[in-house]
Amino acid sequence: MELDNIPKLLTIKGIHFFEKGNDYVISCLNPDHDDSNPSLKIDRNTGKFHCFSCGFKGDIFTHFGEYRSKTYDLLYDIESQINNILIEARGLEIPESSVPFSQEFRGIRPETFTTFSAFTHTDPDFLNRVVFPIYDISGKIPAFVGRYTHSNATPKYKVYPPAAKLPLYPIPKNTDTVVLVEGLFDVVNLHDKGLPIACAIFGTHTITWKTVEDKLAPLLAAGVHRIVLLLDSDSSGRLSTKKLTDMIESKTDCKVFDASSFLDDGQDAGDLSEREVSILKDYIKKLIANKA
Repeated sequence: MELDNIPKLLTIKGIHFFEKGNDYVISCLNPDHDDSNPSLKIDRNTGKFHCFSCGFKGDIFTHFGEYRSKTYDLLYDIESQINNILIEARGLEIPESSVPFSQEFRGIRPETFTTFSAFTHTDPDFLNRVVFPIYDISGKIPAFVGRYTHSNATPKYKVYPPAAKLPLYPIPKNTDTVVLVEGLFDVVNLHDKGLPIACAIFGTHTITWKTVEDKLAPLLAAGVHRIVLLLDSDSSGRLSTKKLTDMIESKTDCKVFDASSFLDDGQDAGDLSEREVSILKDYIKKLIANKA
């Protein structure tokens, strides 16, 4: 097959396709996925495909046992490098024809989603997801994070582009104290319920001894010198809290406060009601006062 013969291959296999940007879009090739709304994209230059509904990935030539020129792999590597450079330099943009997400979801008010610039889009990357642009301290968007609006669908969260490094988000303004939580909806729920100093780390694995200083630099630049950790209260969460406390206090001048015991086992910050968040705010004030 030559570089311009992906359409020929699809035609030979009897697969309906349409062009969208730099991709051909078809129904998913995963036999276990009943894809009534075509959600598999094939890069027209490289032949790599990815279903943004079920996650099925591969190479269109390999999938059908066809010869593929090594030029495709070279193009794929070059394209990935160029895209990464462009994203780092200028950031992403919210797609045209996106629709602001303005409805109640998981007990969170529509206006809160508006504050976070959440949107929906019919592109397979974002289909059936509420999508958040993740801004860094410079105002650029290095990534989007989309959560399925169907609770049983997988994967629940998707990062685009997949290899993007997520910064702490959002960086609170005009405060010397920040509450670090694990996930995006933990942050959104706390902001919705009256705690606007919450910030997501997107998983405890994202902060290590090697990265902690760079990771927290935006907070330090914003004037933060007190960090409250509100992670899961189970054994894994307690271990992560201890590790993060040791790293942060060893590598920065910040004081760290552990608020994780406020949560019941199996509960996370995204589950808290408005009344519970009000109690949490008082709990945090007492933690800080007792350690002053």
